[in-house]
Amino acid sequence: MLHLTLSPKISVDPDIRRVPNNPFATSFKVRNDGYLPLKDVEFEYWLKNIYWKGSNNRIIDSSVNFGDKKIRILKPDQTETAFRLSTPVYSNEPATTADIEIIVSYKDYWPPPWQEKLKFGFTLTTASDGSQHWQHKNIY
Repeated sequence: MLHLTLSPKISVDPDIRRVPNNPFATSFKVRNDGYLPLKDVEFEYWLKNIYWKGSNNRIIDSSVNFGDKKIRILKPDQTETAFRLSTPVYSNEPATTADIEIIVSYKDYWPPPWQEKLKFGFTLTTASDGSQHWQHKNIY
């Protein structure tokens, strides 16, 4: 039971202070929700299934690795900006759909410090007022 209590717990969420009319300029934050610090936290993301309005259903997939962006120590209850999306916009029209898969890798403090990876998914949603937001999506 002690192991389950002390197991690492991480959450990833889009920053609520988003750039109006450009969901691809969103920052994502990572939080250590566990009881022990995490070491060498790194990020990468995959943009998938991007459909641009008026682009004949053109799909653009890309990946970005932030190997140079590393959080050396992420303490319990600490929140840090993990990264900001930096994808060029290929259309003057908004995206109609898009998915992001974010991979967080880290080492925990239990000996030996194993390298772990977690995946988080988000999908682009459009509200009735036309604003776009990233919403959590299950990844299997």
